[in-house]
Amino acid sequence: MEELKVLQPYLWSFACLLFGYLLGNRFALNRDKRKEYNDAVIPLRERLITSAFVNKNIIDNLKIKLGDKANKIVGAYENEYLPAWKLRTDNGGYDDRGNVQPPIDENVINGNIEKQKQAKENLLNLCKLR
Repeated sequence: MEELKVLQPYLWSFACLLFGYLLGNRFALNRDKRKEYNDAVIPLRERLITSAFVNKNIIDNLKIKLGDKANKIVGAYENEYLPAWKLRTDNGGYDDRGNVQPPIDENVINGNIEKQKQAKENLLNLCKLR
């Protein structure tokens, strides 16, 4: 019994040291994961905030850096953002092949612009910094 009382402070010290090490290691790993995520998402956020078109290269880089963690962002980009940006937002003019486009209603144009804004906002919400 006497021996246990002598060892008890050392056992508590060792247990606290082990617990502190494991807890500190966990916090460091989470910090590193958060930093990697933020570094990967910042170029995409910059393009979205400045209202510049987000090209496929940025999304490919995001997939390379984040892997499966980027699936929601990639899905929103491919299923919502790209189709919205293919909608017409001008009246008349020429298409990609140089053909004259027929005029469309102003309400349709405003609806297309609204769809683009909503798609951009949804993608930006998925890219929040951690």
